Parts: sequence; structure tokens; C-alpha cells
Amino acid sequence: MYRHNPLSETRVQRDTRWVPLRLVNIFRGGIALSLLVAFLVQPEPDELLGAQMPQLFLGTVVASLLLCAVATFMLYNRSPRSSIQAIFQLGGDVVIYLLLVQASGGLESGLGNLLVIPIIAASLIMGQRLALSFAALATLGLLAQQILITLSFPEMEARYTHAGVLGALFMLLAVGGTRVARQLRESEALAARRGLDLRNLEELNDYIIHHLRTGIVVVDHEDRLQLMNGAAGQFLGVSRTRRGAPIAEVSQQLADLVEARRERPWDRPPSFTAHDGETVIIPRFTELGPRRQTGTLIFLEDSSLETERAQEMKLAALGRFTASIAHELRNPLGAISHAQQLLSETEPLTDRQRHLLDIIDRHGRRLNRIIETVLKLSRRETTEPRPLELQSWLEDFVSEMVETGKLRHEEIRVENPETPVEARMDRDQLHQVMTNLVDNALNHGESREDGLRVLVRLGYLTEGRRPFLEVTDFGPGISEREQDRMFEPFYTATTRGTGLGLFVARELCDANRAKLEYRDSPEGCTFRIRFSDPERWLT
Repeated sequence: MYRHNPLSETRVQRDTRWVPLRLVNIFRGGIALSLLVAFLVQPEPDELLGAQMPQLFLGTVVASLLLCAVATFMLYNRSPRSSIQAIFQLGGDVVIYLLLVQASGGLESGLGNLLVIPIIAASLIMGQRLALSFAALATLGLLAQQILITLSFPEMEARYTHAGVLGALFMLLAVGGTRVARQLRESEALAARRGLDLRNLEELNDYIIHHLRTGIVVVDHEDRLQLMNGAAGQFLGVSRTRRGAPIAEVSQQLADLVEARRERPWDRPPSFTAHDGETVIIPRFTELGPRRQTGTLIFLEDSSLETERAQEMKLAALGRFTASIAHELRNPLGAISHAQQLLSETEPLTDRQRHLLDIIDRHGRRLNRIIETVLKLSRRETTEPRPLELQSWLEDFVSEMVETGKLRHEEIRVENPETPVEARMDRDQLHQVMTNLVDNALNHGESREDGLRVLVRLGYLTEGRRPFLEVTDFGPGISEREQDRMFEPFYTATTRGTGLGLFVARELCDANRAKLEYRDSPEGCTFRIRFSDPERWLT
């Protein structure tokens, strides 16, 4: 994303030559036309312009116009490169202006001052060495011209001093112009770098804003939309936005929020349900700018984020507490188990005594499973969500369940969509969640006539395009009373379980920003894992 180029200064320097060349060409054409008009309208042909050689003067002006036309074509095509064009054009200007001075009778005409133009242009475009070369060429040309005028027109007086002064001026202009040009190029290169940095920073800000999990909306004082990132569009169900559009046209829900904020700014804005029908959004408002021209910055926060943070703190404290309890319970539980084994070896035992020992053994094992689950939960490693292609992952999972003998091939079926489904979750923790759900389906479900006991579906939700994974059994279902407590720790409808399976599964899903939820199903019980949006994860 960051497009820093170490050759930016060289490119800037090369590109900036074209602008002065175009300006010099425009100036060249203007001078040639002015001299042509002045030559044609002057009262006497030999008065000033072309006083000594009118035909040479006229031909030189026409040559200057031709040079202007050729230079225009070359500049338009940018061929050949700018350095060659500068030598060709500015060298031609020096020769043309020397001929004009010669045709007009020497330096007395004042046309020698025109040589300043190509000298300054050379210093700005070509560097100090070539600029000094052009200044020396112009100076030598003026001195040679004075000798030629003395030989051709004995009655005219040579002006070597005037030519020398102009030559010195040309040298000073070449040196001074070169320094100014160097400073201009350095400033241009610095401006280009700063501009590149600003563009990179703008792209970075835009990337961050549009990939935040928090929705961001900016509304001006006229209730027109200025900015909406992807998260806000997803929460509000807006796929396309147009800057400057009235917010009522973009989202009526957003317009109602802004209106309620304006009428009662001291009240806490109410939360609302997102477009997916499940996520609860908490809006927060911040005023921008002066009071009369106030814009509004709106943060749309997923309430699940705050719930996750509170849940993490609660689980951290609960984990330490339960781990310490579990450790303390292990010692007396070991003693009870040992005593039960010793009693079972005592002879003779009555049927009632054996029944009591069976009760102790069964509940001791159940209590030991609870302790093992609590300790495993408290020692849970850091969650490392990774992208998963669910079709291939499910194939491996089903194969493992069949190989371990937990079920047969005909007892489980996976319904896959045509397109691949990608989710993001810790692979081992997803395995643990699915194992708990399949075990529940096998323990509480029934077999259909075709032998099917577990149905697994996966796909994308219609709203929000979030991936999901469902496990369905064919049992009698769960009553509404049990649905309210099924995810509570240690709640179980049978004496065989620990009551921690669904609780652990839900906590693992929450740690991966997924949701485990129960859904009514005509087949029986359905538990759905609703994964987080993989495109909204920051890497």
C-alpha cells in the first residue's frame, strides 16, 4: 500500500523540464510574431529592425516561427527526450537572436538583450555546465559579430565593451539561474515526497476506518451523509452509499437516530437491532465543529464486544476460583474412591450394601468428570483462530468419529452447499465443540427409519453472509423451560452428564467471536454455530 519510490526526485526533475520548455516555446512564438508585425508596419524598412539586412531579418523571423512550430510538435509527442529538445530549441534561439542582431546593425538595436531568454531557460532546464556553455556561446557570438560588423561596415563602430558586459551578465544569469533551479527542483521533490506521504496516510486511514469492527458514520449539519464505513453499512443494511445524500434516503433508521439525538441530546441514545436481526448495536454520538455548523460523528458498536470483555473478566475470575475448588475436591474424592474400593472387597456384602457402593462409585466417577472438565476449562490455552474451509474440515471430523467407533457412516449426513464455506475459528476448539454437540445428539436423539441419527448442515446466512454450522438430532426436542437454562453450568436433564458440555461449547464459541444458539427444528433439536464474518477480522 505504501508507494515510496527512491527515484521520485529524479522523476520529478525529468518531468519538470517539459513545463519550462513549453513556456519558452510560447514566448518564442510571441517574440517572432511581434518582430514580424513590427518589421512590416515600421515607416522605413531600414529604420531599426533589419536596418542593415532586411531580407536576412525577415528570413530569420520566419525561421523562428518554423522552429516554434517544430518545437510544438516535438513537445506534444515528447520525443525525443527533454534534454535533447532543450539543446535543439535553445541552441536555435541563440543562433536566431544573433542573426537578428546582425541584420539590425549590431547591439545598437537592443536586440542583443533577447539572448537573456535562452540563457535563463538553459540554467533552469539543463544545469550549470550546459547553461555556462550557452552563455559562453552567446558571448563569443556577440564578439565575433562585432568583428564581422567592423569588416562588413567600416563606417560602423564596434562595441566590444557592450558585448563584454552582456557576456558577463550571461555568465551571472547562468550561475544564479542554476542555483535557483536547483532549489526549485529540491522543493518540487520534497513536495512530491510529502504528497506521496499524504496519499499513503490517506489510504492508510481509509483502510483502517473501513476495516474497523466499529461502525463509523459522519453526518453534516444538514443531515447529509459524509462518510460510512463497511461495518456501519453492514449494521444498517446499506450496500451502496453516496456522499452528500440525505441520510433519510440512505437509512431511515439512521435518520431516526439523528433526529432523536437532536431533540433530546442529553438522553443516552437507545440501542437497536442490526439488519441481520440478531446483533444489538449501541450508538454513540460526538459533535464536530462549531455549534451552528455542527456535524455529527456516530459510532455504532456491536454490544457483543462489551459482553465479550465482561465475559472474559468474569471467566478469568471464575476460572481461578473453580480451579482452586477442583484441586481441593480431588483429595477427598480420592479418599472416598479408595474407601469404596476397599469396602467392595469386603466379604460378605449384602445386596443393599452393593447397591450403596454402586451409588458411591457412579457418583464418584461423575464428580471426577466434572473436576476434569473444570480443570481443563481453567487451563484452556490461548485461542488462535485460523481460516477454515469447513467442507474439508467436516470430512476429517466425520472420518475420525467413524474410526473411533462413536457412530457409523449411515448415522451421520453432511449437507454441503455448492460454494465453499470458509469460517475463522481455532481448529482444536471447533473440534471440541462439535464433539460435544454430536455426543448430545447421539445421547438424546433417535434414529430415523433409514438409520440417520445426526444431520449436519453448513452454509451462509441470508442476512450478513455469515457462515454457520448446524447439528440436528431427531429426538423429542427441548422444552421452553429447559431452553432457558441449557447453557448454564452444571445444568443437566439426566444423571449421566456433568452439565458442562453445552456451557463449555458456548464459551469456546464466544472466545472465537462465534455464537452457539439453540433453534427450534421440525426434526428435533438443532444447535447452530454462527461464525464471525471472516472479512471483518483484522489480521
